Order: sequence, then C-alpha cells, then structure tokens
Amino acid sequence: MRLLLFIFLLVPALATAQQYPAYTSTYVNDFADLIDAETEARITEMLQAVERERGVEMTVVTINSRLEYGDFASIEDFATGLFNHWGVGNATRNDGIMVLVARQDRDMRIELGAGYPPVFDDRVKNVIDHYFIPWFRQDDYAHGIEAGVAETIRRTALEFTDQGYTTASRLKSE
Repeated sequence: MRLLLFIFLLVPALATAQQYPAYTSTYVNDFADLIDAETEARITEMLQAVERERGVEMTVVTINSRLEYGDFASIEDFATGLFNHWGVGNATRNDGIMVLVARQDRDMRIELGAGYPPVFDDRVKNVIDHYFIPWFRQDDYAHGIEAGVAETIRRTALEFTDQGYTTASRLKSE
C-alpha cells in the first residue's frame, strides 16, 4: 500500500519536474531557430573575441517557451537556473553572461554572474530596451540578438574588465 501511495505521489511530481536543455555550443544555442547561419557566425565571433581578449564567457540561448522545460514562474527563475546548470562563466569570478530569448513568451533576460556590481543591472535593462526590443517588435530576432549582444559586450564585459576587473588582476586575487 505504501508503495502504491509513493508512486501515486511521485508520478505528478516527475511530470512537472523542471528540466533544462543541454547546450550544444558554448556560444550560441538557438533552440528556437531565430538566428540565420551568417548572423550566428558573427555572434559566435563576437563571443569568442570577448572570451579570448577579456576572459569573459558569454552565451546566447533562444527557446520557444520556458514552459517547455517545466513550470517556471518567471523568465528570471528559468534564466538563473539555466545559467547555474550550465555553469556559465568562471565559477570563482562569477563573471559569466547569458542572453536568453523566449520567443513565444515574448520575454527575454540578460543573466549576469554574481561578480557584477548592481549598477550593471540597469545597464542590461537599457540594452534590452534599446537594442533588442526594437528589432523584436519588427519580428527581426536575428538582427535584434546581434545588435543586443554587441551592446551587451560593450556595456558589461568590456566596462566590467576596464574597471579594474581585468583577467590578470582577477587571477592575482584568486
């Protein structure tokens, strides 16, 4: 009887379990198929350059809906969980960046590692409002993601490392 009760309680829990997609690339994971091959190549080049030149790991993820992966209350919950699940960025420095676009949810988030000071939250909100969203409103996700990624790099990774958080100085403190 206990086994039957256990199974009865376990099955619904498993049906609503939260899962995350497995990444296929360190740089661009276009699960929603929003980015054409040429644009994806340019975005990948930008992300490789910021990693090579500044030591900051950044990834782009597109999905159709966060609900395909479980019962997530918000884009923030999904982004934080996915960011941590994939281990974006250097765990010691907490300097990773993830751009997440959920097309059917009509939502997106730029998730920053905990190493970024709070002032960067306002910067990424500005980037979303002025570089991603205008293109998305025109249903041109590829150009929006490319423009937004370039500006995210400029306003986060480059400014973060230019403000004394360079790879060399961070490595000395580790």
